[in-house]
Amino acid sequence: MYKNIITSDSTNLSSDIEDNEHNQCLESDRNQSHEPRTVGFSKHGWLLVSQGKYVVFFFNPITNQRIDLPGLPQDECIFDEISFSEAPTSPDCIVLTIHVQPFWVFFTFIRRGEDHWNSDSIYLESGFVPSYSSPVFHEGCFYFLGQTGCLAIFDPNRDEKDELDMWVELDSPGNPCLNLGWEEDKLTTRPRSCWLMNCYMVDCNGELMSVFVGHMGQWVRLYMLDHSSMVWKETKDLGDSVLFLSQVGSRLTKTTKLQVPGLENRIYFPRFNKKDGTCTFYDLSAGKFHTSCTDHGREDYYGTTSFSDCAWIEPSYHKLADQ
Repeated sequence: MYKNIITSDSTNLSSDIEDNEHNQCLESDRNQSHEPRTVGFSKHGWLLVSQGKYVVFFFNPITNQRIDLPGLPQDECIFDEISFSEAPTSPDCIVLTIHVQPFWVFFTFIRRGEDHWNSDSIYLESGFVPSYSSPVFHEGCFYFLGQTGCLAIFDPNRDEKDELDMWVELDSPGNPCLNLGWEEDKLTTRPRSCWLMNCYMVDCNGELMSVFVGHMGQWVRLYMLDHSSMVWKETKDLGDSVLFLSQVGSRLTKTTKLQVPGLENRIYFPRFNKKDGTCTFYDLSAGKFHTSCTDHGREDYYGTTSFSDCAWIEPSYHKLADQ
């Protein structure tokens, strides 16, 4: 099964999806409304889509199944990030939205089976600033990667009356790339915040991995979180796995599952060659970017273009039974 990439613009949710298992190409286009639609998160073969200001729904582009969620609270509908814990077919599914302002975090979440969203806000003394990477559900909590490499944790299982226990900001780990920003970026006049926004976090077989990328790909660094010391430790090898990066959900996958040889130790980015539209990947072994298997590679991804809401999806044929 090959991971496919889905894009959306301000009015449509559509893509050509190559289905290797069933040897067919499916055209997905659910444009029954002119309200803007945006892919907010992707996991377990499902897309979490927002439409307009108040509508949020799950969508499986393979089975065409749509699962509507209760409407967002109209006075608290603004959010920066949205995520979910498990597939909507799971009884443990939790959907979370979050909006961060200077010194305040506003969150809404809903569990499967509930008919309304739970909403609250927490005052932040530290002024935590999240990156553009989607939250990662890890060990029962949602983890947020800050622009400086630090972490914040939202625990939906805590008592809502004890807000400080629901949201915790960790003093560590810190920024693992402090020694890289000015030495390896050629555009040294760029402020630190610019290149720190280009980072990702992914659950890697039960461990947390972060990926930091320099301006236009001038450097790429991978780190695993050492829970004992709470420090990001660099790793340079994915072994027989391939990493798919996106701001709306990144995935690490064993290449044996994809049934496509030669993908090991690669990082695929939601970027495409401007000339032929081929997808961009980074070869960790060679330390170079490629847009096809035949080119010689380069040390940055100039000449490519990106989509901010691209979602990698591993097709799932599991439908939610009528209830």
